[in-house]
Amino acid sequence: METRFIEGGEYVDRQTYIQTRDENTKLKATIEHIRAKANKQAEDWGLWFETKTTSEAYLQQELRSLHAAIEQQE
Repeated sequence: METRFIEGGEYVDRQTYIQTRDENTKLKATIEHIRAKANKQAEDWGLWFETKTTSEAYLQQELRSLHAAIEQQE
């Protein structure tokens, strides 16, 4: 059985290594997709207008919070 060293000092078999690598690749692509969507949304001035209602203010507050969380992961 062939083993490979992975981050964290652990040895795994080839199949586990490949599966983990592929999952990481998919997760990285998903993160990039989310960042692209968040950046596009941030450019939409229709979402950042002066609010007139409490629900609009709450929505904008939560969108800003979401954008801040995504940006911190860069």
